[in-house]
Amino acid sequence: MKKTTIALVVLASCALVQAQGLNVGGNSITGSVGVELQSLYMWRGFDVYADKSAVQISGDFSLVGTGFGMSVLGHQANSGGSATGVPSMVNSERWDYTPYYQGVLFNESQMMTQYRLG
Repeated sequence: MKKTTIALVVLASCALVQAQGLNVGGNSITGSVGVELQSLYMWRGFDVYADKSAVQISGDFSLVGTGFGMSVLGHQANSGGSATGVPSMVNSERWDYTPYYQGVLFNESQMMTQYRLG
């Protein structure tokens, strides 16, 4: 639970930075943060936390004008237990970090395509 508290503080700090605006080397950084309570955490059809609720923390930050960014997504069970019965899964967390590049092909045409490679 200590890691979740630290993550919440970091995300709240990032939200304050976003509200004030941040410039790095002439480019600005934009982003979004979110915290969500899930009554049941399912991953690819599996009930990972044995019918227990979970907290999902997310953040997405990008360097405006370059197409580069970073996405972070974390899940943590609100109580012990695991559907798999594996002791290492008790009070477990899952964090996904995805650096990415995004852009647009054929801008302002009928074939306009937005893409994100991560």
